[in-house]
Amino acid sequence: MLNIKKFFINKKILDDQYLKIKEDFKELGIDVKELYLLKETLWKQMLTCLKKMLEEFPEVKGIVKEINFEKTKNGIAEVHFFQLDKKLHYEKAQYFDITQGLCISFNKHYFLDSNTFATKMKLENLPIDSGYVYATAHEFGHVVDIVWSMKSYKFKHPEAVTRKEVANFLYNALSSQHIIENIIWSLFPKKNRNQISINDKLSELIGYNASMHTSEAFAEAFAYKYCGIENTTTRLILEHYKNERG
Repeated sequence: MLNIKKFFINKKILDDQYLKIKEDFKELGIDVKELYLLKETLWKQMLTCLKKMLEEFPEVKGIVKEINFEKTKNGIAEVHFFQLDKKLHYEKAQYFDITQGLCISFNKHYFLDSNTFATKMKLENLPIDSGYVYATAHEFGHVVDIVWSMKSYKFKHPEAVTRKEVANFLYNALSSQHIIENIIWSLFPKKNRNQISINDKLSELIGYNASMHTSEAFAEAFAYKYCGIENTTTRLILEHYKNERG
């Protein structure tokens, strides 16, 4: 009888803790789906990280509307617009409403298995015990990049943007590209630049993830800072962004 009573007391405490976490995310304008999939201690780490970033980068407050575990393809997490047809999974949707804010989707394969997550972090020479904060900060960097870029990019029909146009925007029109390129080019005389691969230099200066695309290098700058990783290039990226942001 005492064991049963203790069980219900502990469950009530846990329920209250999760409720508080959900309310804390709601205060940031974020609805977290399937909250019980992660330990409350991990949510608290991610929440603390988000609060710090929003204080430093208030220009994206209210932009992230949802966090879920719907990512199924390769990769730890992804930032995306909301699909127009809610019945379709976002990875299969063909139209998106960019006026509704952004969603961060985590991959259960990594997030629900701490050993798998730790192994991935180790392979990429990242802090093994900082995976959840790293992923949160990295995706937040993408949010900042997208919001900043949308100020100068005009979608034809914002409430029904095709997947092709979203892809073109994300791969060819992000404002972070010129920041990254300027930092890399500044390291070499003009006469040598045609011999330089930006991706190779990003891999050398930051890491493999940064070499995938200039937007990934930009996002890594946020992940490195909030994981306490010292890196001259990522520090320069954030400094350049803040100067351009004003």
